[in-house]
Amino acid sequence: MSRLRRGEVIDESVVGIYHCWNRFVRQLHLAGVDPVTGVDRSERKLWFIERLEELAHAFLVDVISFAIMSTHYHLILRNRPDLAAAISDEDVVRRWRAAYPHRRDKDGKPIEPSDHEIRLDLGDPNTVAEWRRRLSSISWMAKCFSEVIAKRANTDDNVQGAFFAHRFKCTGLEDEAAVTACMAYVELNEIRARLAESPETSRHSSIWLHLQGVLARAEAASGAEGSELPGTPDGAASLAAVLADGLRRLGGGKLDLARRGDPDAWLSPIAETTSLPCLAPFGREAEFRADLPVGYVPRRQGALPVSMEQFLELVDWTGRQVHVGKAGVIPSSLAPILQRLGLRDGMWHETAGNFADWFTYVAGRAERMIEFATRVGLNWVRGLRRARQAFE
Repeated sequence: MSRLRRGEVIDESVVGIYHCWNRFVRQLHLAGVDPVTGVDRSERKLWFIERLEELAHAFLVDVISFAIMSTHYHLILRNRPDLAAAISDEDVVRRWRAAYPHRRDKDGKPIEPSDHEIRLDLGDPNTVAEWRRRLSSISWMAKCFSEVIAKRANTDDNVQGAFFAHRFKCTGLEDEAAVTACMAYVELNEIRARLAESPETSRHSSIWLHLQGVLARAEAASGAEGSELPGTPDGAASLAAVLADGLRRLGGGKLDLARRGDPDAWLSPIAETTSLPCLAPFGREAEFRADLPVGYVPRRQGALPVSMEQFLELVDWTGRQVHVGKAGVIPSSLAPILQRLGLRDGMWHETAGNFADWFTYVAGRAERMIEFATRVGLNWVRGLRRARQAFE
């Protein structure tokens, strides 16, 4: 089978969800504890998360899930060409200059461009049009993400050369069944690697930030730590019983990112019935929304037809089975969730544990994968047999 170009997998002209991942050169532990030398570079995982949050405010790409590991990273992203087409030229310039600034402060953070600099950039409409296209491009976001991390790590190690093994690889997620399975696969990475025992201790994944966000909103609403968790916008009304005890046992050592009001505010919500305002750089969300066409409401929509509570319960239970090394019987409360998502409960453990090994260019129900193959001129794509087994 001929190898597809990344541009054949990612259609930048329409909204789509993609699993993107990359490894460090020679599979070295460049963001963790080196098993040979014992050198600990785990703090670099925070670099990845901080950079991802910065780019979530600049690019028109929704961050749905992530996991940062010692030798690689996983991202689930959704491109938003619909938003790119709606924003003003001035917002295009501000966003681009947040990703590629004229100047940075002493901490390396981008400095907002002056009015004069913005007028100069606006004087070249062809360049602004190209920036508009790039702002909703997953390829450009991945490039901007990798460049800064690689340069910072090489400076830290006082070396030159490649940090990542390649640009990045990606798989198109064609339906909610594929998105759910891939999200679970990504969120369980630290547990499979024996770096965490449960989602609430998976500190370098998006599910940890979602759980911190649940606690932060609960404490803000109650005014006192330790009270019952109220419902959240995603409908997670009973997370106290499921996850809060484990989170509170962690005590100190939280990510710096979690010290702000809503640790997960920059992530897309989980439930597709929930939407959040779109982000903007330099704290200009209000100006960004006011500058859009009348009646146009830019939102970051959730990805799954289930609530946050249901998804977290599913991942929490699955993670505990992974930790003990055996597949238990799917609880009666979870079986209907899997059925609603189009996932066969008898294959759930295998699907959530082997997703990236099963699928290469595209994942989803068999008919969707066949449609993709026809569109790109392939007779067959890897994972068709597994798709028929895993997805209803």
